[in-house]
Amino acid sequence: MSRPTNLPPNKPTAGRPDELHRIVRILRIIRAIAEQPGRWQRGELAAQHQVSERMITKDLALLRAIGLLIANDNKAPGYYFAGEVDAHLVEVASQARERCANAPTAEEAPDAD
Repeated sequence: MSRPTNLPPNKPTAGRPDELHRIVRILRIIRAIAEQPGRWQRGELAAQHQVSERMITKDLALLRAIGLLIANDNKAPGYYFAGEVDAHLVEVASQARERCANAPTAEEAPDAD
């Protein structure tokens, strides 16, 4: 069974665990904030990724916990990186997102047995 090369950008794929969906969403959030600093607010990110605002808050907390300085204050209407963000990180996020989109689902992957 062939796998489509272009998956819908924010729709979960059947057979993928929730953790993979979260990883893809977090990578998309990194890329969105890096490409359009100050553009994205929590509600917009939640709507874009079809999750609750609380889930976006948890995703942002995770990113902050790993050292990304994400700010949201009166300097900009939305989130931006307050510290230096390596362009390499954005590229890695983009590549990982593409690899996740093209990875086989649990039903398509060969058995490890």
